[in-house]
Amino acid sequence: MRKKKLTFQAFDMDFGDDFIDFLTYDYTNRRAKKNPEYGLKVNTIRLYVNFLRCFLNNRMRKGNYNFRVS
Repeated sequence: MRKKKLTFQAFDMDFGDDFIDFLTYDYTNRRAKKNPEYGLKVNTIRLYVNFLRCFLNNRMRKGNYNFRVS
């Protein structure tokens, strides 16, 4: 999932699953330098997903997106 350019076309069900998997298993806590911790707790993941969902809904409502259906 990393190093992909994010566009509105990239936000599909696969992106959502990949994003949740990244936050659950691959995210590295930067505060734990000696003993790194991987993954976030369920409530934190839910918070990040809700932030992303609200942001996307806001952009769609305001019309600041560029969907190209091919």
